[in-house]
Amino acid sequence: MRATSEMTAWAGLCTVLLILVGCAAAPVEAPKAEGVMTAAAARTLTISRKASYQRESSIPEAVRAKCGLEEIVPAALKRELGDNAVLADEASASTPGRTLNLSITNVVSRAGGAFTGPKSLTVRGTLRENGKQVGSFTASRSDKYGGGACLMLRRSIDEMAGDIKKWLESPGNEDRLGEAK
Repeated sequence: MRATSEMTAWAGLCTVLLILVGCAAAPVEAPKAEGVMTAAAARTLTISRKASYQRESSIPEAVRAKCGLEEIVPAALKRELGDNAVLADEASASTPGRTLNLSITNVVSRAGGAFTGPKSLTVRGTLRENGKQVGSFTASRSDKYGGGACLMLRRSIDEMAGDIKKWLESPGNEDRLGEAK
């Protein structure tokens, strides 16, 4: 009889410990006051879902039509930044918080994939904090490893996203990133 009551006591104690451990491991969110921005949300970067093409740039029509660079550039940066960034339909000077506008200023891509030489891309970015410009950059990357023009440009964009992520740690004005240095 004594062994059974000891086993029951141990089983009860183990159950209580499991409940306590489970509760301690479960994340608890503090209630948020309406209209108050958390510190993490204040540091989240809003990026326009679509990069613009600079009007006076000479970007080959085939690249514009087939590669989708205006969506790929912001998406690659979002992927690089993870939860620290969100894509929005618009990230203008009137958007609250940190915003980054991206503009594709130049693409070098002759038809023929790697057989016609390297493909390169230049992007200009403007960083704003609550509408005020706090940084800007020109980033450039190229690829010469083949696979078609769009693939080569995508690889350049992925490298460029890493350059921009590093720049965001300490942004300056008129900085030159990647191969634009």
